[in-house]
Amino acid sequence: MSKHLFTVTSLNTYVKSLLSNEPTLQNITLKGEVSNLRKYSNGQYYFTLKDDKSRIQAVMFSNAIYSLTFNLEDGQEIIVTGDVSLYAQAGTYQIIVTSAMQSGLGNKLLELEKLKKKLYGEGLFDEQRKKPLPQFPQVIALITGANSAAEKDLIENLTRRNPLIKILVFNALVQGEKAPEDLIRALNQSKTFKPDLLIIGRGGGSIEDLWAFNDEQLVREIAAYPYPVIAAIGHEIDFTLVDYVADARVSTPTGAAELAVIDKVEIQQHLMNREDSIRRSLTLLLQSHIEKLGNYAKRPALINPLLTYEKYEERLINLRSNLSNFYPRYLNEIEQNITVYGDKLPNLLNERLRNYSELLDKLNLGLRSLGPNKVLKRGYAYIQNEHGEVLTSVDQVNISDIVQIRLHDGKIIVSVKGKE
Repeated sequence: MSKHLFTVTSLNTYVKSLLSNEPTLQNITLKGEVSNLRKYSNGQYYFTLKDDKSRIQAVMFSNAIYSLTFNLEDGQEIIVTGDVSLYAQAGTYQIIVTSAMQSGLGNKLLELEKLKKKLYGEGLFDEQRKKPLPQFPQVIALITGANSAAEKDLIENLTRRNPLIKILVFNALVQGEKAPEDLIRALNQSKTFKPDLLIIGRGGGSIEDLWAFNDEQLVREIAAYPYPVIAAIGHEIDFTLVDYVADARVSTPTGAAELAVIDKVEIQQHLMNREDSIRRSLTLLLQSHIEKLGNYAKRPALINPLLTYEKYEERLINLRSNLSNFYPRYLNEIEQNITVYGDKLPNLLNERLRNYSELLDKLNLGLRSLGPNKVLKRGYAYIQNEHGEVLTSVDQVNISDIVQIRLHDGKIIVSVKGKE
């Protein structure tokens, strides 16, 4: 017999703790068919998940039920995520479901994730490629469902915020298999009107309702759209690939209108503030000029201009008098200098010429004493070959060469008999 005696409650509590503390059994993904579904008024679902051989009890609480994107019914094949636990009172183990999706949708979500990674790798979701929204758009294009609540909200809020905005509406299917093609048609049609801004949107719905906005071709068309795009699809928790590729994303059509257009009240307030600022600046400028004019008015020239005129007239008369006295004296001094220097100038020139003549004679005498004839007269001579070249070395002649010996009064022609 076991040494430890359990009660039923303690055993169930112990087993529950084992299951709850086993990481492998937490946050698991489980696929099965829904059966025996019971929906209680307290916001809890109880049902059985089964396959062809086994079954397990399941429970969903209100927070998990709120996140469902489809209506849970018996017979549906679903994929759930949750934690394995034990309901201690009944001694039955179960899975506490935290999220659920339809089985077929699970495969679609896997494909969507692959597409998302592919487009992300191509840079379609990069912030650097996104276009800035215009501050004051004049023409806004809307792509949304015909006569939808989203269309009504967008038009009402855009018009309320700025009634001068021109709104172009391009209706298209926003869910179903043909929706992507119709949305692309509306995109191409809107481009021809060259809007300042495009808003593409619809109201909330299940993930299946919003699936058209995950279409690859639609995403690429929006990426290539030449004007800024705001995506307003679903609610805050809904994200599609169009949300990632758009230049801006908001959770509701109303939010799109608020992002796209500045409220006229804000513009009016801004203009009033600018008017007050300009008025204050002009007042200060006017006061400054008035003060300057007051200072100018205190100047003597403006207080009594005749007195100022007489003062400057007197100065002008004095200047004229000084000039009339100065120039005769100045001219007289110049004439006296010309007379004095005119008498001395011939003597100065003659003396200067005599000095230069004596210097020239001395230089000429020196040059003559250094001339070649003077040297030859002292008994010197120089020798030339038959070509008239002066010889300075015995190596320049050979035996029997004819050379000329130049003296101061002539030359002697000789033949070389030998060299030493």
